[in-house]
Amino acid sequence: NLTRLTHALADELTRSTPCKLAEQILSLAAESDGWRPKEVVPPGRRHELFRSYLRLLLNHQGVEARNVILEQMAEGRSALYLHGRVLEPTLIEVGRLWLENEIDVADEHYATAVTEALINTLHPLLKQRPFQKGRVLLVAVQHELHALGLRMVGDFLERDGWDTIYFGPNLPNESICSAIEKIMCFVLESCI
Repeated sequence: NLTRLTHALADELTRSTPCKLAEQILSLAAESDGWRPKEVVPPGRRHELFRSYLRLLLNHQGVEARNVILEQMAEGRSALYLHGRVLEPTLIEVGRLWLENEIDVADEHYATAVTEALINTLHPLLKQRPFQKGRVLLVAVQHELHALGLRMVGDFLERDGWDTIYFGPNLPNESICSAIEKIMCFVLESCI
């Protein structure tokens, strides 16, 4: 669960880094004790918009997939809805298909790239509250190239009133410590 993962990360950071990340990670772990993962909805129970977007991505029809989402925006669907009901579940399903060898890694990369470009388009459209809750530094540790999920988390944190600073993937450990010292903020690290 999240608490055990957070404690394991804090233990590793205590051993491997000179900065005081462990205390902040342990604080996050203490707050996460009540966290429960949300139910994963099987593909057959998902709505047509999800199925359409996924089908287009798997057929390498990125322009059409993008247009499906933008048309939904034009019809009044919120960016938040599209994030949570279409884009996130699609990425989860693409990952599942790849793990089960039903699609190739190239298909997974294509779907991720199209979705990432779409998230960049939707980002300014997410209604944000004034930054009142503090700052969060979002980084993917050195050698970790998968940071799209972290970016999506950052979008939701911004919407909720957090000032997020997103550094993206593959940030060397020394740079993480330096950024923390310069910015003096909370830390959310990707270890996926």
